[in-house]
Amino acid sequence: MRKVYATLVLMCLFLSGHVFGQCNLLPNAIPGIILDYQSTNLLNCSGVGYNPIRARYYGVRAGNPGFPLETWSATGTQLYTTTAGFDWRGMWWNPNTNQLEGNGYSGSGMWRANLDGNGYALNTGASIFTGMAQPDAQSCGDYDPVANEVIYYFNGRIYRYSRATNAAISNYLLVGCPVGLGNLNSTTVVYTGCAGREIGILDYVLKRLYLFQKNTGIYQGMCQLPGTAVTSASFRTSWANGYLWLFDLGTGNWFSYQIFDLILPVAVDANADWISAVASEVVWECNANQNFSRFEVERSVDATNFSSLGQVDAADISMESENRKQWRFQDLSTPNSEVVYYRVKVIGQDNEVAYSDVMTLHRMNQFALDINAWPVPADDRLTVTFAEAKAGTLLEVVDVSGKLVFQQTILADLEEEASMEMDTHNWSNGIYLLRMKDASGKFKFQRLVIQH
Repeated sequence: MRKVYATLVLMCLFLSGHVFGQCNLLPNAIPGIILDYQSTNLLNCSGVGYNPIRARYYGVRAGNPGFPLETWSATGTQLYTTTAGFDWRGMWWNPNTNQLEGNGYSGSGMWRANLDGNGYALNTGASIFTGMAQPDAQSCGDYDPVANEVIYYFNGRIYRYSRATNAAISNYLLVGCPVGLGNLNSTTVVYTGCAGREIGILDYVLKRLYLFQKNTGIYQGMCQLPGTAVTSASFRTSWANGYLWLFDLGTGNWFSYQIFDLILPVAVDANADWISAVASEVVWECNANQNFSRFEVERSVDATNFSSLGQVDAADISMESENRKQWRFQDLSTPNSEVVYYRVKVIGQDNEVAYSDVMTLHRMNQFALDINAWPVPADDRLTVTFAEAKAGTLLEVVDVSGKLVFQQTILADLEEEASMEMDTHNWSNGIYLLRMKDASGKFKFQRLVIQH
């Protein structure tokens, strides 16, 4: 059966550079995983990015296209090292383009790094924009995916630039910071995405992260880092996958720190499956106590460029139990592609965004064999006949909403025509779809009608 499941765990719903829901600021940061460089030529490492599709971390050293660019697994295992290929400063994963991006030194502009088939960052890529569009030559930017803006910090102010056009939008003063500018990392800003505390600036003297509201620049609180944390007056600071990252030149490691309370873990299970030769269905569910606004189902044929198929309001629940809620979306005209990819965009009450894992659905080949169901319409009994079938072939019947009403697996090879009777007296009147699928993914569909 070619059903594809993906489980998404959102800790305070951090994912893809987005966060979701209310964030509780910790008074004291909690150390997390460590990224250990293979290279020793490190000095001013300046950025960390996280690819949620491939579950890969990336880290780079600022200063020269020949400096190291490395890839790690989601647990910090070293995977690949190469040269940077660009004079990086800031680095981020852009969930709107599914690209590893960053800004460069002075007029170097903005860059997109190529990834190989394993999701490893390469030293090749392409310019997104050229020319200086940042407040200082050494500025290390970060990405606001909600507003589609790149933000920078310089001399007490936040500077906003359009990711779409590279044009300056505005700048504003940070208000209420409890220390003087001399305490603050001079090159780096982090975008947390946490509603009301989106902007983060490192106090490298007192080892704190100060949080500010992005719309007003007003100070909102701080998180104290451990005394053992290594902080720097410039560079060596980043944000990725919901964590603050600090680079320790002495050990050659990026150390991560949890700044927000992750007390609201949510599991979102999503699956995609064929419901006809040209149509598929995406089904997802989550804990019943979560307060979402709506969902968007997106599709791709290359796992990189996704487009929206449509929206499902959070109130349009297809099934609900005491602990879980479920939603469905049908794609009634799939592209003529061997593989189709889906993901669910989860949108919160304040328009915060997170994404499910990507689901991969392989095109199935149809049976050449016949399958028939009678009578039409059927009342309390339905007879299905089919030609030879292999052990493991699955028979399913679903209603128009996609709800499974019957399922049976053929346990032994059938070399001659066989028949099966179904008790349908409890089925509601209406149209159903009979699906027959073998272990190799071949399938056959038959329309059923029940009329009592």
